[in-house]
Amino acid sequence: MIRNSGIAALIGLALAPLVATAQQQNWKPVTVEEMKREIVGRTMAATFANRSEATFLLGTDGKVAVRGSATLDGTWRASDKGYCTTYPNRGEACFEIIRLADGTMEVYTDKGQFQAKMRPQ
Repeated sequence: MIRNSGIAALIGLALAPLVATAQQQNWKPVTVEEMKREIVGRTMAATFANRSEATFLLGTDGKVAVRGSATLDGTWRASDKGYCTTYPNRGEACFEIIRLADGTMEVYTDKGQFQAKMRPQ
């Protein structure tokens, strides 16, 4: 049994890049210009990886505000692939926004970890 589950895990790991590649073919990175035009200054409804919901605003003044079960206020800046945020007592974190084929947007860390799904509120 242990041997079979180990083999299944190895097969899963081997297929993971193929699945990711197939999904990525339907993804379209949101350019910084698109982000500034479609997201900055607009309140976005976000559902985070932990399934909590909040509103998210990248302000035109360089401030970021998250309102939900927790309140976070910080700053943001555009980066080469998206944006970076800094909140009090936290370091900077950078993100990329992906537009899916159906038009919804997802946010990923610069390491490729899913963070949230968002849409204009």
